[in-house]
Amino acid sequence: CAEEIIFGSVKENRFEKGIKAIELYFQTGNVETVYNILKGKNVEMIHGLKEENWGQKTIRFYDPDKFIIEVAEPIENVVLRFSKSGMSDEEVSKKTQMPLEIVKKIIKDKNK
Repeated sequence: CAEEIIFGSVKENRFEKGIKAIELYFQTGNVETVYNILKGKNVEMIHGLKEENWGQKTIRFYDPDKFIIEVAEPIENVVLRFSKSGMSDEEVSKKTQMPLEIVKKIIKDKNK
């Protein structure tokens, strides 16, 4: 369930508290930098920097109007990070939930 991924649990009455049922999603190769910048600001965090079950690093927070903002690393970066760590293409595919042929293409394109 998307709510469990975003908030870590399903909470009742979340939307009655003014939180919007929309998530704005952005990708960056510098998600750690974005998180470090936000830590020093008056931002209501949903969660800090974390690695999702599929390996992608994300942060989520609210904008001033209570819209959910997600900033994450591109999945290509996740595939390459796992590949560089010594995982086989098959292991990367399983962990990231990406089809094996896509994993191989990402790795091949990076090595050109």
